[in-house]
Amino acid sequence: MPLILHVDMDAFFAAVEQRDNPSLKGRPVVVCGGLGPRSVVSAASYEARRFGVHAAMPVTEARRRCPEAVFLVARHRHYAQVSRRLRSVLEEFAPDVEQTSIDEAYLNATGCDHLWGGPVGMAKALKQRVRAELDLTCSVGIGQNRFLAKMASSLCKPDGLLHLESHRVPELLWPLAVRRLCGVGQKTAERLERLGLRTVGDVARADPGWLEAALGTWGRWLWERAHGRDPVTGRREKPTERSLSHEVTFTCDVSDPEAIRATLLGLCDRLARRLRKAKAAARAVFVKLRFADFHTITRSRTLGHAVVMTEDIFLVAWDLVRQGWAARRPLRLIGVGVSGLLESGWQISWLDDERQRAKERLALATDLLRDRFGEDAVERAAVLLVRGHQDGRR
Repeated sequence: MPLILHVDMDAFFAAVEQRDNPSLKGRPVVVCGGLGPRSVVSAASYEARRFGVHAAMPVTEARRRCPEAVFLVARHRHYAQVSRRLRSVLEEFAPDVEQTSIDEAYLNATGCDHLWGGPVGMAKALKQRVRAELDLTCSVGIGQNRFLAKMASSLCKPDGLLHLESHRVPELLWPLAVRRLCGVGQKTAERLERLGLRTVGDVARADPGWLEAALGTWGRWLWERAHGRDPVTGRREKPTERSLSHEVTFTCDVSDPEAIRATLLGLCDRLARRLRKAKAAARAVFVKLRFADFHTITRSRTLGHAVVMTEDIFLVAWDLVRQGWAARRPLRLIGVGVSGLLESGWQISWLDDERQRAKERLALATDLLRDRFGEDAVERAAVLLVRGHQDGRR
């Protein structure tokens, strides 16, 4: 039977700061992209969460809720270094480790657990090793598929361990609010609640045909997850996100076209990097513009071909920005995203177009440098010139 472990670091950014500065232990710590009035929270320690502070909350609101908190600017390069050490630890336990973000990973431990006396023994040894090596805590979920493993880790945080076996799904998952189901966002939860589906058990007991008629293929997906089923047991080979996006909120409203253009280029660069890491390509590009008066517009375009390179995404995105920004009104926020994701085994092409091959070689080189030294190790010169305008990147 397949065996999957999901390892989720506890309040990772804040925990690293508390570890590095012992005077912060036991105190509410909030890590954010910046300290300005438009910054947002990147992470909050559990001490701060007790006051209702959470990720993506405006820093002004976090200060109102927890004025005694220590507010720190995120050190992303340092967190990336700690994350690489974490991966080295995880690779001691299983040959197949898929790190899905800076602070969480899946381990396909099928056939490995007997070395530690079973799944729980393996998870305990892993937690002890992480604490000894990194002086940090993690929560570990165990399941026969990725979904059960991730649900288990979410249910046992912080510093917990839970083996969520299939026969325990009605006991442990069905009483939960439907919004606790991994993969269900706020809008989906609200839609489900309007249909009278308030708990995971409500979804599990619903007729799957009715769910599919009401929600499309998403309805069948929900019904399967409510029963603890997930066709993916090991590493994902296909992109599962329906879209990817990045956005920036400026510390001051910006109307300079060159600053907007350079900021957009940097966002497209990071978006293309995520596509290549996911072995995906995109068939559509969209942009988001928020003006000084908070009026927000979006523009999108479906392409006749899939894109994965920074320049290809940027050309479409910049054209969309110019269409929506004709009056040159000051911008408070700019975002870019892609959708219509397809599987793509991206590699350097052997086409005769030397210019295209040069772009691909450059992308490969920057990807390798960022893999080794962190996401901020390489940056485009145009982006560095306008970085002072940026308050945070999400």
